[in-house]
Amino acid sequence: MYIEYNGILSDAQDETTVDSHISDNVVDWGAAGRRFYEPLWYVFRIDTAIVSAGGGTLRIQMVTSAAEALTSNTVLWDSGVIANATIVAWAVGAIPYVIPVVGQGTLLQYFGAIYTIGTDVFTAGAWDMLPVINPPAPIL
Repeated sequence: MYIEYNGILSDAQDETTVDSHISDNVVDWGAAGRRFYEPLWYVFRIDTAIVSAGGGTLRIQMVTSAAEALTSNTVLWDSGVIANATIVAWAVGAIPYVIPVVGQGTLLQYFGAIYTIGTDVFTAGAWDMLPVINPPAPIL
């Protein structure tokens, strides 16, 4: 797996509060309506173990928007709500999600990730959201 460091959305991002948080970096395509002819893939990777004693949940969304703050967005991919037991079981270095982003048509000017922490706070943890070429195949 080759990791392309241009286009990194999160690098050890460590949100803890119950709220929606946008990725540390938001890609500005420069204009709306861009199309890509190669697949665009991202991986969500655990940088530091996530801890939530009170049952915190996580939802990851890849979005495109006309606004840099990623408001009024179009969701390209959605993990759904991930339960606390699953989150805290992820090992450091684990890649729980390989995410295909493009293929749903054109993108708006901005592209990024939204992480929603629900139910209870995280007391520790950090993650990366990285673009990849030739993403890893799941182990069966």
